[in-house]
Amino acid sequence: MVWNFLDCPALAIPVSRVDPAVDVKRPAHKFLNEPEAFKNAPIGFQVVARTHEDEAVIAMAEIIDAALQAF
Repeated sequence: MVWNFLDCPALAIPVSRVDPAVDVKRPAHKFLNEPEAFKNAPIGFQVVARTHEDEAVIAMAEIIDAALQAF
């Protein structure tokens, strides 16, 4: 919402969901409580650009989508 206030184009790209079997708790990440608490929570990217750079946001979203499809 802050990007609307700043008049910056933004795009959210859904990627996956939290899977406790894959996203295991690691000691170095104290901010992450238990992966089970976030089960099925959405994971995504947010692409933001400067004002009037809408085409750059779309181009970057296409690059990210292609990389995710290859993964």
